[in-house]
Amino acid sequence: MNAGTTSHTAPSADWWRRVAPPPALAPGGIQSEAPKDARVAFWAVVAFTVILVLVPQQYLPILGALRINMLVGVFAIAAFMFRKAPPGSASMPLELRIVLGIICCGALSVPVSYWPTASLFVFIDFLKVLAVFWLLGQVVSSVPRLRIMFWTLALLCVPLAKTTVSNYLAGEFEGSRVQGYSNNMAANPNDLALLLNLFLPLAVAVALTTAKRWAKLLVWGIVALSLAAVFVTFSRGGFLTLVVEGGLIVLLLWRHQIRRAVVGVAIGAVLAVVLAPAGYIQRIGTIFNIESDSTGSAQMRWQDTLTAVEFVVTHPIIGAGIGQDVLAMNEVRGFAWTRVHNAYLSYGMDLGIVGLVLFLTLVAVTYRSARKVERLPVDRVGRELVIMAGCVRVSLAGFIVAAFFHPVAYHFFFYYIAGLAVALKTTARRQFGLTI
Repeated sequence: MNAGTTSHTAPSADWWRRVAPPPALAPGGIQSEAPKDARVAFWAVVAFTVILVLVPQQYLPILGALRINMLVGVFAIAAFMFRKAPPGSASMPLELRIVLGIICCGALSVPVSYWPTASLFVFIDFLKVLAVFWLLGQVVSSVPRLRIMFWTLALLCVPLAKTTVSNYLAGEFEGSRVQGYSNNMAANPNDLALLLNLFLPLAVAVALTTAKRWAKLLVWGIVALSLAAVFVTFSRGGFLTLVVEGGLIVLLLWRHQIRRAVVGVAIGAVLAVVLAPAGYIQRIGTIFNIESDSTGSAQMRWQDTLTAVEFVVTHPIIGAGIGQDVLAMNEVRGFAWTRVHNAYLSYGMDLGIVGLVLFLTLVAVTYRSARKVERLPVDRVGRELVIMAGCVRVSLAGFIVAAFFHPVAYHFFFYYIAGLAVALKTTARRQFGLTI
């Protein structure tokens, strides 16, 4: 071709055909197209989550008559089971194998339970919790879906926290404690503090990863409102959980060089101490000086802990049966009809040492899973997934502390966050082709 002439590429004979765009690539060149399967099941899980927390049937009784939460849950499972499964999706994560072991322990405990009928009902309810755990780990399989779940849980903090703060300001108390939100997970102020503490790191992840300024301000406002709600619950376990999570979030922010947020957290901590409700510091002081608790609550919790440990030591193989720690406590210390406020001891008392070890292993494995995803190279999976994984790890660390103070062994609290830890692994494998 002579110099100065213009080169023209000959048009393809198939110029009229529509060419599909290439798949999206992560910065490191790894295919990162989000999987599209199980969309219906995913949105059903999101709907179930909203119904579980907000309990709309208390405002629309017709929904209660329809058993809306059960219908949506069954629909989610059915939609997942009848989906077109993608290649490689049949593998069973380690977490699910451990859960199957816990299920076996629970089932075997029913016939030998102190109250077999009651244990059977607890076991059936526990299976529902584990079904949601399993679904979360399978259908939340991409960064966009994780983002939706994180946003959902962050926004659900608003009615919980707003109701609690409003009740506190209006003087609506049950005994000496503020009324919580009217659902099974947040009516008790201690459970409410736990739920908000588990959701708070996920809200922080949203605030750190969203690009829009208005969204950042909105979510940081949700975080502030939720912190206020935790404080007015006067929950000692909630305070300790918050301290641990706050420290870990500061380390996470420092690692990712988000220095402005570190300063914001420090200012928030100072304001929290200054603006703490009257009597809050004295209440927290009973953690370190049990005898100073004039209500007798701290002393009773400590005695119950010793009673539970005694029962576990003397019944290492066959426990009291799933959900029957109350009867076991009565047998050892006399009739008081109170649960042991410790999720670990609940497993030990109900399912024996084997059940306790399986639960501890599940906690450790889910924490490790979140940690592994957090350590993946940012140029392979993106900053958003890494920060999400770090915040799920913070939530799990919060539960590890909170479990010493809450009787929530068979409830959704831990298993929702654990399900998200499995979802992180699923996302790393299915969206980015990485095996964790």
